[in-house]
Amino acid sequence: MYGPHSVEVQDTYLRIDKDLEELFNFIDDFVGKGNTLYFLTADHGNCTNPMMLKEKKYDAGAFYSKKILAAGNDYMLKTFGVDKIAIRFFNQQFYFDMKVIADNNLNLTEVSDSLAKFVYKNIDGVRDVFTSYQLKQVMDSRFRGNDRGDGIVIYSPFVELFKNGFYEPRCGDVIVNFKPGWIEDGEKGTEHGSPYPYDTHIPLMFFGWKITKGEISDYVRMIDVAPTISAILNIDFPNGNIGKPIDAVMKNIGYIK
Repeated sequence: MYGPHSVEVQDTYLRIDKDLEELFNFIDDFVGKGNTLYFLTADHGNCTNPMMLKEKKYDAGAFYSKKILAAGNDYMLKTFGVDKIAIRFFNQQFYFDMKVIADNNLNLTEVSDSLAKFVYKNIDGVRDVFTSYQLKQVMDSRFRGNDRGDGIVIYSPFVELFKNGFYEPRCGDVIVNFKPGWIEDGEKGTEHGSPYPYDTHIPLMFFGWKITKGEISDYVRMIDVAPTISAILNIDFPNGNIGKPIDAVMKNIGYIK
């Protein structure tokens, strides 16, 4: 409902600060001050309200799911002679009705490619469009930014992030990356889910037990938190771990030189 620069959000930060103070004081009273290691981070950031950006003459706006779904289906009806191939547009993704595609003997790859090109060329606020099979190819063959010979090219520097977020049983068939400052279905408040720094650059703080004052600007990832804690506790990493211990933290507490 409110953007990240609103006074309402500033008030929320002040209230959270007081809540954290109460929590830390309780823990210190229970286990003793300095005996607890804390980390504080976030799962994502968010975009400045697009209407605020537009007032300041930035290229920004709202991307309405019902309108893009209708535009996509109108295009595919004219192109393939079949109505309502896409059943919804949600979370920047077109979801196809596989029964409609099978019943009309349509080629899924051809339909996906065709819609992707249409959206890229005709819909405002679009930076990149990926198809699900492109992202699967990225995972399967480490494909990066080359023309495969069929006219579909991935040149986006963000393809790795979209690949990381792709899970076939839940994801759509054509995935749209908005331009910076564009959000889905709303002119109020904000949104998240983009690959841009305002969404992916998040705070990470370690403090408490053995941590001395300091600051780094090294590139670390949220997935590095769990292996860092595991290394400090001298226990196995989680089964699904793909991160690594953060050297700066390990050096700070004296675990490595």
